[in-house]
Amino acid sequence: MPGVPTIAETLPGYEMFGWIGFMAPAGTPSAITDRISDETRKIMQDPELRKRFLAAGMEPAGNTPAEFAAFLRKQNDRYGSIVKQAHVKLD
Repeated sequence: MPGVPTIAETLPGYEMFGWIGFMAPAGTPSAITDRISDETRKIMQDPELRKRFLAAGMEPAGNTPAEFAAFLRKQNDRYGSIVKQAHVKLD
């Protein structure tokens, strides 16, 4: 659409990507979340599964519960900032 600025032109530094992650209720014992994380990381190393993810345009990964929590905090901070810059208000 000629004349319509891109999102990046309107909101410098804007970047969007999708992700999939597992979450558990607050207070779930770390032994359980660690096991889910460990098993998920093992599964993500399977060559056939990796091939299928890559063919679908996804990058298979895996991280620890602490790393995922840090990622979520970073995403929340980032997109919260964008919402504030854009003066988005809930109805």
